[in-house]
Formats: sequence, structure tokens, C-alpha cells
Amino acid sequence: MQQGNSNEDPFKLPKRSLSVAFAAGSILFFLFIAFVGFSATQLRFSVGEAFYTVKGENFVLSIPINVSNNGLFDLQNLQINTTVSEGGIELFNSTTIIPKITHQSETTFTHNLTVNLPSFLADHQAFLFNDSQLQAAESVHLVLAALIPVGLDFNSTYDWGAPLNGFSTSNLQFQPVNSTTILAGLDIAFNNHANFPLEGNLTVTAFGGTTQVATQSLQLSVKSKDSFKSTIQFWLPTTALVSRVALMIQTDSFSWEENVYAHV
Repeated sequence: MQQGNSNEDPFKLPKRSLSVAFAAGSILFFLFIAFVGFSATQLRFSVGEAFYTVKGENFVLSIPINVSNNGLFDLQNLQINTTVSEGGIELFNSTTIIPKITHQSETTFTHNLTVNLPSFLADHQAFLFNDSQLQAAESVHLVLAALIPVGLDFNSTYDWGAPLNGFSTSNLQFQPVNSTTILAGLDIAFNNHANFPLEGNLTVTAFGGTTQVATQSLQLSVKSKDSFKSTIQFWLPTTALVSRVALMIQTDSFSWEENVYAHV
């Protein structure tokens, strides 16, 4: 009876199968990586010109963004984050999330940064008077092919225009009218460099000690990039001892008060 070769390796065929499977898996893996790399090169991000709007008390910086996904895989969990700072101090931030952009498609959306102006300007009054260039740290993160995270970080700048830029007042002027009345006047000027109009009231109030002795208001309506210059006048009795005069500006965007005259 003929016997088989006792030296034949019993694991020869399984090893060959594993080698073939490994080779096939490696080919598929590298093909997948190649397809992912190709798809990444087919992504197109374009950022439009930012624009500003005012909605009630909120100032909104809007950035139009277009994403064209001409690759072979869907994009998932696209996140765009912007942190705005000035002089190294964080002022506000915003995040926009797009859950999915299918392959061979494009989408356009708006990344909004919303600032509550009364709160922001109350905490940062320097921005009422000083123009500034704000630094924005931008980050874009997404998942490609439901597996590969992709990220991009970059910086940009945005101009801030102060609503009361160049604010100035004259010395308080007193002009006797008759034996019982004095006409007081105050010249006020500023430039509205902000990207929003100022609508509200400007009020001057005179005090004798803690007692209000006179007040006068005028309506403010100053368009964006326009200048304001006016004289506000109010009547005082000659017997009034004016200790201080307060100027208040109240708009939908902010409230601000300062003494423009104080008797020492």
C-alpha cells in the first residue's frame, strides 16, 4: 500500500489562503486610502464676503460659505468654529454644524456670529469710542468617508467701527436771558463708524446737588458711517446752583452716561 509523503506541511494551504487574503486586504486598504485621498482633493471651500446686520439688540456678522463635495464619499459632521478676540482677550465665539453633505453635491450656508450689543458694549466700553481690528481664529473639522477626520485651522481679521468715534463736547455755555432765566448750551459731535445705525435719544440733565433742575432731550438718528454734530440747549433758573450736568445716550444698541460738567 502506497503511503502519503509524511514530510508534507499540513499548514501549507491555510498559510497560502492567509497570504492571499492579506494581499487582497492590503490592496483594498490602499485603494480605499487612495480613494479617500482623491476625494479630499475634490473638496472645495469658498468663503464669501462677510456682511453685517442688526436684529433687535443683536449684531450679526454673517459669513457665506460654499462647500462643493465632488469626491466619492459623503462628508459628515462639518463643524466651523470662530473665536473672536482683541489684544489676546476672547470676546465671543460661534459654531456652525452641518450634519452631512452627500458626495457629488454642494451646499451653501451662512456661518453667523451673534453679539448682544447692550451686553457686549456694557462690558467693553472702549469699543464705543475706538475703532479696532478684531482677530478671528477659524477652525474647520469634518469626517470623510465616515471614518477619516480632517481639520483645518486659519486666522482672519474683521474691522470694528466705533459708534461714538471721536466723541467730543464743548465746555458748557451759560447765557443770561433775563433776570430769572439762563440759557445753557452744549455742543456734541461724533462719528458713527459702526456697521449699524444709531436710533435713540440724547439727554442732558442738570443737577443741583441731588436735585434735578433741568433736562432736555433730542432724537438721535445717525446712519452707519455718518457724522453727528449738534447743540443741545436747556433753560435754567438764575437761582439754580448747578453742581453737575450728565449726558446720556440711549439707543437700541447701548446706553452710556457721563458727566460733562462738574462744579468743584
